[in-house]
Amino acid sequence: MDSFFSRTGSSSTTDVRHTCLLALLLFACSIPTGISAAQGGCDPNCNAGCVKSGVGQCDGRCSRGYGIVVTNSQRTCVACSSNCAGGCAISGGGSCDRCSQNFGLNSSTTPKICSPCDPKCASGCEFQGAGKCDSNCLLGFAPTAEKTCGQCDSYCVSLCTKEGAGKCDSRCALGKSLSSSFTCQPCGSNCLRGCSTNGANHCDQCIRGYGLTADKTCEKCAANCFNCSKSGAGQCDVCTDGYGIVNPTTNRTCAACDTNCAGVCAVKLAGHCDTRCNKGYALDKTSFTCTACHPKCAGSCFQNGPGKCDAVCASGTGINAVSHSCDPCPANCLNCSRNSEKCSQCKTGFTLDNKTGTCK
Repeated sequence: MDSFFSRTGSSSTTDVRHTCLLALLLFACSIPTGISAAQGGCDPNCNAGCVKSGVGQCDGRCSRGYGIVVTNSQRTCVACSSNCAGGCAISGGGSCDRCSQNFGLNSSTTPKICSPCDPKCASGCEFQGAGKCDSNCLLGFAPTAEKTCGQCDSYCVSLCTKEGAGKCDSRCALGKSLSSSFTCQPCGSNCLRGCSTNGANHCDQCIRGYGLTADKTCEKCAANCFNCSKSGAGQCDVCTDGYGIVNPTTNRTCAACDTNCAGVCAVKLAGHCDTRCNKGYALDKTSFTCTACHPKCAGSCFQNGPGKCDAVCASGTGINAVSHSCDPCPANCLNCSRNSEKCSQCKTGFTLDNKTGTCK
């Protein structure tokens, strides 16, 4: 170009040359150092162009859901952490400025990602962070000093929001009682319906066969006792069959009924009989003991009473219709078991007179 201008040799040519040189310099200075978003060469998720940062990068803000990450001096737009609700324009790509509900920032990771809150948390963990809980836990759980949700006492059937995790505010399951430290402690052995009144290691009522002691524990009833819920341990309310209370005032233990009692002695007490005696005995309705029938009675004396006979006497004797005793049969009579005055079978050599019942 210089040779061309030198050949012209005119001053006007020199002015033209200067003008062209200036234009070339201005053009070179106007060439950009990067490509704008309009030219389509920035990071596809960039909203601010890349004039400064260069092709495939981003100078400032990324699209929603993306944030800037600088790697080896390259500024690119990277997706925010999953479960991110507030974008990551401040914290940068791969991280999060504010997590979705039930998620919190995990401070143990780089970048900080969104991880679940404590699974028993009902209020989120935006302020306390991932794995923790801001304030309220699900039913059956309460906040701990570590800002997590701890379970109430495993036997608690109320809440523990007041007393805290591992404890119980007011009411324990059946068989447990709320202690002074607000934990659920076991009742005593052989309790029937818990110990909410008398407290842990004690009982309010006992199972059948046991009664309360003075210190509200359950011990066995007296021997041969059916139940002692009223009279207490070692005593008896109702004895088993064949036994009766010794003394309802001073000695509520159980002793055997009358030896020949076929029923019970719950009313008339030990050593006696209430209603029915064994065969060969009848109830003395004065002493309520079982007394033998007439010694010659071959049946029962339940109807006619002790010392008597109801129907059948031993051979050689018969029922006295008036006294109901077994009296000897008439002379020469072998058998008169149903009536002492009339013979039913005569001795050998004698003949029965059926009309008179005598032997001739």
